[in-house]
Amino acid sequence: HSAPSTDARMNTPLRQVQSILEQAPQCVPPGVIEAVGAFVGVAPLCPLTAAALAGAESGGSEGHDLYWFKTCGRAAYEHWDFSGARRCPVAERLVVGLLARLCTDLPIDARRVYLCGHSAGGYGALRLAELLPELPAAVVPISGYYPSLPGQDHDVVALAQRLKQVPLVWPMHCARDQQCRLESPHVAELYRELQGPCGAEVEWVSAMLSLGIHGDCHWALRRVLAEPRRFLEELFRVVRAEANDAAAYLHGQLQSLPPLPRSVSQGALVSLSTGVY
Repeated sequence: HSAPSTDARMNTPLRQVQSILEQAPQCVPPGVIEAVGAFVGVAPLCPLTAAALAGAESGGSEGHDLYWFKTCGRAAYEHWDFSGARRCPVAERLVVGLLARLCTDLPIDARRVYLCGHSAGGYGALRLAELLPELPAAVVPISGYYPSLPGQDHDVVALAQRLKQVPLVWPMHCARDQQCRLESPHVAELYRELQGPCGAEVEWVSAMLSLGIHGDCHWALRRVLAEPRRFLEELFRVVRAEANDAAAYLHGQLQSLPPLPRSVSQGALVSLSTGVY
């Protein structure tokens, strides 16, 4: 899911759930509420105020908001200034822990795990794949970006090297995107690394399809929403050659992440986990 857009600035869980339901590709007929097939879809929420719950020490200075796996001042974020952004190990542990729980409790096919996201969610999918390169069969960042945060193990060159372990990296973008502009270093450097060392091919979505209600061509996601069944069929054809023990791998990666700061209470962590799970 993306960062709060113009129609979701109330930042309430209900509005974000509504937004997810509106944006998620639908692989079942409308009105069907029982289990269909053997798919598990996970769409975590990322309220900006979660940074306060996680504790200031976990994400930098006071007043920062949470944008998936980094925190940043809101004004700086809106101006694409990530010089003061901080990696957020709390968010990393929460999402990796969520996946570990799912793979422990459910019969997940470890060969068929897919990470997708749009806009800030595209960044989130890339960062999660960077943390867990042996897990996904495919990563699909749509209209995404990736800022390097020096000295924080959050680097676009390292990202591309780690993503070599993923069978398919499938970026989608509109060349006329006015939000995640191609000339922005957080976009240009990302695609240079993905297309170079990583060997990924960017699918360029037409401006007509990506136009969106704001006319900023930031909705390459409509490539998915226009024909969701086609997209899912293409995606699900990609599988890892060998299945690893996903639960064991995820628990191992969880242990390798930075420890939680002392300022983060277990109560806050439980509150965040409950909200995500």
